[in-house]
Amino acid sequence: MTDCVKHLPTGAIPQGMVAAWGVDTAPRRLRARVPAVFAPAAGSLLLAGPVLLEEERRRERARKRAESESRSSDSSTGGGCGGGGCGGGCGGCG
Repeated sequence: MTDCVKHLPTGAIPQGMVAAWGVDTAPRRLRARVPAVFAPAAGSLLLAGPVLLEEERRRERARKRAESESRSSDSSTGGGCGGGGCGGGCGGCG
């Protein structure tokens, strides 16, 4: 390993005491990481479940709404209109 010296501009050097660590503690500090739950991939996986669940609920509500609208239009035409003179506009009542 080669020794490197970084020359910083005067304004970038902090004033006063600066915390530093030695070579023996460097590997421990390099291994220290943020918990995985804060990673973007983990966060998106955690949020995917509730999003998919809400999408399924939305589809179920839309399906029930379509069924209820279908039933209400069927009842206005006499349940499929058997030609009973209901005036439902299906063309089968004459």
